[in-house]
Amino acid sequence: WEALKPYLTLLGTSGIAGVVAGVVLRRIGQAFAFALALLAVGLRAMEHVGFVTVHWDRIETATASALDANRDGAVNMDDARRVLQGVAFLTSGIPSIGSFLAGLVLGVRL
Repeated sequence: WEALKPYLTLLGTSGIAGVVAGVVLRRIGQAFAFALALLAVGLRAMEHVGFVTVHWDRIETATASALDANRDGAVNMDDARRVLQGVAFLTSGIPSIGSFLAGLVLGVRL
């Protein structure tokens, strides 16, 4: 057991870090989704009543250009890959990435 002790500690630490990151990610995601939905419903309601005029085509164009990471004019899986490569630094320095990712999935599902 003494030989395995450092590895078990390493796996446990990375797993706990993953669970914490997953819970935080889920909470932030929920709050962001709620705020975005509230904004969309509020804009639609104000537009329906006649308080504002919303140019949905401009919103769609601005959103698509912001999400188009490779600037090819379309939002697709290549854009998602570029974004994921850009955030790969989050896993640098974590010795047991498998344990961290398992904890992350568990934390998101808690």
